[in-house]
Amino acid sequence: MKAAIIMPTFNALKYTKLCIDSIRLTTRFPYEIIIVDNGSTDGTREWVELQKDIKLIKTKTNLGYAGACNVGMPTPLPEYIVFSNNDIIFTPNWLSHLINTAEAHKNIGIVGPVTNKAAAYHVQSHRSYNNDLELFKESKRIYLENKGRALIVPALVFFCTLVKRKTIEVIGFLDPSLGLGGCDDFDYSLRINRFGLTCVLDLSVFVHHFCSRTFSLNDLDYKKLSLESIDKFNKKWKGISHLGVKLNT
Repeated sequence: MKAAIIMPTFNALKYTKLCIDSIRLTTRFPYEIIIVDNGSTDGTREWVELQKDIKLIKTKTNLGYAGACNVGMPTPLPEYIVFSNNDIIFTPNWLSHLINTAEAHKNIGIVGPVTNKAAAYHVQSHRSYNNDLELFKESKRIYLENKGRALIVPALVFFCTLVKRKTIEVIGFLDPSLGLGGCDDFDYSLRINRFGLTCVLDLSVFVHHFCSRTFSLNDLDYKKLSLESIDKFNKKWKGISHLGVKLNT
């Protein structure tokens, strides 16, 4: 049994290196890393090609997050797939803990961790930390205090999300037609809810998220792209969002 960690990249090599190093350091459950590079020009592709434990897929154009994740799907699908940003610092045993939560009930479709910075429900109370050692200590404290605690939420943000193979088999892939602004995760969450599956936030798993590094380092107008994606989302779902209200443009 293995998990595939699919990580779209577009420059931001510094953060990709930190992210990959943290995966190698903290992950015990068998995994493979699949990087789908959306056209980096900062040496990302050259660096990844030197990594023997990473599969690199090069795209000809910037497919965005959803498109890159879809291209990265291995065949056959493994038991678990993780969609991950490249600006995450993972913490000890994060993957095993998320898998344990995912297997707690057959109706759980996707599981995500809590973090320091993200939209929606992911930001939970935590103590400050200044380096990886302090981060790991804080993540251990959070785990011990919240082991077995999880919330069913309307949606997860896909900065780090564990998806069961069975979920993808019945729900399908992400929708790249929603653009680069990020509504692909809300769309997928809504599709999961409508099928009778649940989105679960694991309160015991904490990871660090630098947040929006790809957008800021590439001078991408995140607000503009978000508004465009929200508009496409609302048109697709005719004003009905994952929260039961129209997303505000």
